[in-house]
Amino acid sequence: MTRSSVIQQLLDKVEELYRHPRNQENLKKWEPQPARALDNKWRGVPVPFAASSGQIPIVVNMEPSLRSSIFGYSVREYFQEPEIYLAKYLEHEIFHFTEIQDDVPILREIPIYHTAYFEGALCDIDIVYLDDHDAILPKAPYLKNLSAVRKLPMPSFKSGKGMTYALQLYDHVCEQLRGRDFRVTFSEWLRNPFGLATWLYGEQEFLDALASDPEGAHRLMNYATRARKKWSGERANFLGEEHYVTAGMYGDSVGSTSISPEQYLEFVQPYELQIADLHGGIYYWHCCGGVTKLLDYLGDLPLELFHVGPWTDMKKAAEVFGPKEVALEICVQKHGHYGPGSWPAADDVFRAAPKDIENRIQRIVREAKESGATAFSIEAGPLHRTHTPDQDVRMIKQWVRITRDVLEGLRT
Repeated sequence: MTRSSVIQQLLDKVEELYRHPRNQENLKKWEPQPARALDNKWRGVPVPFAASSGQIPIVVNMEPSLRSSIFGYSVREYFQEPEIYLAKYLEHEIFHFTEIQDDVPILREIPIYHTAYFEGALCDIDIVYLDDHDAILPKAPYLKNLSAVRKLPMPSFKSGKGMTYALQLYDHVCEQLRGRDFRVTFSEWLRNPFGLATWLYGEQEFLDALASDPEGAHRLMNYATRARKKWSGERANFLGEEHYVTAGMYGDSVGSTSISPEQYLEFVQPYELQIADLHGGIYYWHCCGGVTKLLDYLGDLPLELFHVGPWTDMKKAAEVFGPKEVALEICVQKHGHYGPGSWPAADDVFRAAPKDIENRIQRIVREAKESGATAFSIEAGPLHRTHTPDQDVRMIKQWVRITRDVLEGLRT
């Protein structure tokens, strides 16, 4: 395997920027963490703002559609060609630090990440790759009948859909980084068991089964939990890890418009707690949809960081998680898959007027603090391609600039 001169130059630049004084200040705004391979976005735990270094950090998280628009590549190739993945990942990190200038630090770490549907591929689903968007699921569900759950294959770490390429990508990145003070983090299993179950059986089909065939639903949930445990154990053996890192728990299908609190307590939480027991806790719990009705029960999970989506009641989240010293990732950007498909311009990073941004940030800080939050970041994301790259980047920079000005004004 040859080493790419382009990659080496990009790595040189990352090392230079890592030592930059602004980056060293950014690092102080976040709790130290082991290297993680989450979802190609920043999911840091902010330092409590009562601490000497505590602030309210700003985060911009761009989706593959926007990244590919800015940097001119095919998302399909990004997830299928190791050289393109590493080069474009590094280009994004450099651009993010030098141009976006939020509070996300540049790290000497490379995550191995393979689409939002990686766990589906591990369980034999043929995910569909696109050139201008993240991969998607096929239209037809993989599992036709819940009585056939016992026939589902258990994921293998050594072979199969998703794994063959993930191992190839890992080897490529390790070779390019040989001799450098970088860490390469192998892909983590992020999706919660409920999310995987909806991928395998179909979201609406599985939601219907909670009432019509609860025994079959539990059978599939048990499979999804066992699959994650098995694969995670094999991952730890492969990496020589004596201890698991705390778990990521992504569950967009758990939105409270989809399931009731009673269904969450029966069909979701017991399985999430099994994963938490294996990993010694949950690092980050994420749902893009609204989960206000579930917050009291989500507060029983052993969490470090909780994602507050724009359809979740932020004040209620702060009331639940503040006393438990769980940090919040407060997301300001709506997108149409998890709530109403239209919303005011003031709720959109790409359409909001400067005064709208200012008022919203002031309200977030005031209400979160008054409701008991002890640590939180404010995230612009998920940001999809919306206009031309130049226009999208210009509006993102406006949001960062105004948000920073508001936060600085509130500190003085």
